[in-house]
Amino acid sequence: PTTPAGKPTTLDIEADRIVVWTKGNGQNLFNEMKGPQGADSGAHEIYMSGHVELRTRTTKEVETLRCDECYYDVRRGVAVARKADLEIQSGKLSRPLRAWTEELIQVNPKLYKMNNLAVHSSTLPSDPGLVFNTNDATIEERQVERNYLGFIPAYDKEGKRIVDTERIFTGWNLVARM
Repeated sequence: PTTPAGKPTTLDIEADRIVVWTKGNGQNLFNEMKGPQGADSGAHEIYMSGHVELRTRTTKEVETLRCDECYYDVRRGVAVARKADLEIQSGKLSRPLRAWTEELIQVNPKLYKMNNLAVHSSTLPSDPGLVFNTNDATIEERQVERNYLGFIPAYDKEGKRIVDTERIFTGWNLVARM
């Protein structure tokens, strides 16, 4: 999955079993992956199962998706993951944000949909102090221009408007548990 705050600079995939669909010669794809630059050739679809981990890294954050099985269309930025644990580490957060769900659907690079979601941000992922549970949830990324005091536009040193990335979490039937 892709992350906000810029294009992913790194996509790292680990799984017990992987099936890759690609155009062209599959052997060339794997030879390119062995090099220091990795592979960036053509459209790929990937099915993974068994201890799956997908890590994407940008200059501003790291996003890790752990799940039992996952289908990921690299070209369209679409994914479906079962028994998923999504972890987001950002400079804006003091602790990683974790979201657990039975099925996570990445509709596009800026929109996730989940059912039966549990969200927390805790030092101990195995024993969080406060968990928010919801039946249906979406996490949507959007770009907004920064303002001071709500109405004064913010500019950088070159005179360009400062644009921030924000994620909007929407949940229905939200319950907080301690």
